[in-house]
Amino acid sequence: LVVAAVMIGIVVRVTFLQTAEAGTLRSAAIDQWTRSVDLPAQRGTVFDRHGNELAMSVPAVTVSINPKLIENGPATVQLLDDLLGLPDEKVNELLLEIASKDRGFVFVQRQADAGIGDQISSMRLAGVNVDRESRREMPGGDTGRSLIGTTNIDGVGIAGLELQYDDVLTGSGGSMRREVAPNGRSIPGSETVTAKPVAGDDLVLTLDRSIQYSTEQVLLEKVSEIGARGATAITMDTDTGEIYSMASVRLDDERGTYEVTKGNFAAVDAYEPGSVAKVITVASALSEGLVTPETSYEVPWRKQHYDDLLKDSHQHPDEWMSVSRILSESSNIGTIFVQQEMGLWMHRDYMAAFGLGSKTALDLPGESTGILKEADDLWGSERVTVSYGQGVSSTSLQLVAAVNTIANRGVYVAPKLVRSIVEADGTVTDTPVSYTHLRAHETIHA
Repeated sequence: LVVAAVMIGIVVRVTFLQTAEAGTLRSAAIDQWTRSVDLPAQRGTVFDRHGNELAMSVPAVTVSINPKLIENGPATVQLLDDLLGLPDEKVNELLLEIASKDRGFVFVQRQADAGIGDQISSMRLAGVNVDRESRREMPGGDTGRSLIGTTNIDGVGIAGLELQYDDVLTGSGGSMRREVAPNGRSIPGSETVTAKPVAGDDLVLTLDRSIQYSTEQVLLEKVSEIGARGATAITMDTDTGEIYSMASVRLDDERGTYEVTKGNFAAVDAYEPGSVAKVITVASALSEGLVTPETSYEVPWRKQHYDDLLKDSHQHPDEWMSVSRILSESSNIGTIFVQQEMGLWMHRDYMAAFGLGSKTALDLPGESTGILKEADDLWGSERVTVSYGQGVSSTSLQLVAAVNTIANRGVYVAPKLVRSIVEADGTVTDTPVSYTHLRAHETIHA
């Protein structure tokens, strides 16, 4: 009876283990001899208008160790050092971790060369792991760096277009399971992909890599020649608003050399446009029919306005100057006369219609709105100096779009930077054409 009772108990227990607890035990067993590994998705590539790669992801590996499983610490670290060229600080850190055996995971190197990773994997070193990842690179060196931006070591956009279009460029990660031996070493050939990663979408920009490179090189040459702190330059298609190049260079104070910047200062930095703004003032008055190119004023070389004595760039006798000549000779006093034909409020509205005081349609990360005060907020001589670009600030991006309105016969065209998006399956979606408006006053009164 006792033996029968024991046998019945065993049968009941076995039945229970094979039914009610089967799933739990199976999962526990899988967890003991398999490991799940995340498979990162390939980040989308950034192309120029001709299909040249501006930013792309290349295969790389992460090398890590489990100090608790390392069999010969000094020899393992020496081998990794020989292959990866580790800094002395890293070598010492690894030796201490292996000696203490307090942690089960320590990074050796991120984004290492994939070929070296294959070498390390083939050695099957106890406690050494090699995992696939990718590394972001710009095939053209620094070309376009100011605009394209960067990613962090995990492939997440942190600046520029890499940040702005991070959701587009980032794909969907997958997963893989692999068997491990009792000592934790991966068993070659046991890998099984449980979910395939889906690559991110590609961006096709309006940039022309050759024009971008030439623009940057000319800027580097010229700022060095004249000893400037830095410079920006933008090339834009008059009709479509497509940006062919947008370059920023600066002096590196520590190195004493000029370089293409990491920051897109053409969209971030705002400064007084100065005499370039005279084009806006004169065009606005012409648009309203308040002056013609032949309208003339008797212009002194200096004149009191509010509490300030304002001057032209050079001394000249009082003389009659046409609007055409005021513009061609860049007369500050003459431009004020033209502005006064419109009045402060109309002039301010025109400057806003030309795009000053607000971000462009690109809405780039960190893009500045510049400074364009309301007419009622202007004080003293500021009320007239805005006519020739003092007391107002704009970015290079705002200014090129504003001046392009003149080149485009009074039609404002919003800047455009992305031509199309290419999905992982090859589907191409063109971005909308740049919005336009005909004349500044039409937008104002609308």
